[in-house]
Amino acid sequence: MLPRALGLIAAAVATALVFAAWQTNGPALLNVLAANGLAWCL
Repeated sequence: MLPRALGLIAAAVATALVFAAWQTNGPALLNVLAANGLAWCL
């Protein structure tokens, strides 16, 4: 039971870190992805 709880906590922490990174770098990351998409289309 304990390992599963630790796994859930680790998953929650990882998700929070990814979300925080997305909040800080979201627009720039989105712009890079859009630019790459346009470059591939052209």
